[in-house]
Amino acid sequence: MRYKLNEKKRRWVIRELKKGKLSVTQIALSQKIHRSNVWRIKKKHENWGYHSLKDHKPGRIFEPLSSKFYNLVVEEWKKNKCGARKLKAVFNRKGYSVSLRKIQQVLIIEGFQKPNLKKQKPRKYKRYEWPIPNLMWHTDWHIIKDERYKGKGLIVFIDDCSRKIMSFAVKDNLIAENSVLAFYLAIGTNGVSPYMLNSDR
Repeated sequence: MRYKLNEKKRRWVIRELKKGKLSVTQIALSQKIHRSNVWRIKKKHENWGYHSLKDHKPGRIFEPLSSKFYNLVVEEWKKNKCGARKLKAVFNRKGYSVSLRKIQQVLIIEGFQKPNLKKQKPRKYKRYEWPIPNLMWHTDWHIIKDERYKGKGLIVFIDDCSRKIMSFAVKDNLIAENSVLAFYLAIGTNGVSPYMLNSDR
């Protein structure tokens, strides 16, 4: 059973464990979770403190930096006075497998490196598509890598609005004549022709 507790309830679990009045089974029953989840919350709290009890936000999970690693990065920076990538190379030569991102976090906290504001901005994705079906179709040839169709090409016609595959054909030669035949097949199968065709030349 996977528990779905918020931060407030996780803090309650820790408080009751510290009080010692309720058993692990009683705590689990009161929150309608499995006993193993109570032990998991307890272990995370012992390792990372109250930071581990916070609700997870969408995106990359933040793992707190250990004091030993933190001090090691600061010491190496004072010796070498270099960026995160060079420090990572230094650690790798010494046999340490460390994350570049974790080194950057230490350098930013200490003020040795400025944060990259461009990387902190959320990426915006926008789909460019026509508002009505059959206004534009897309088509292109693709080489089939499957051994059963080795050497053959696949041409596909896709409607830009609905993303529906209007038609496809498998041919030995990737030539204009076969492209036109496949295009006529798409028109005949669907009983409609596009206003525009994007064939990627």
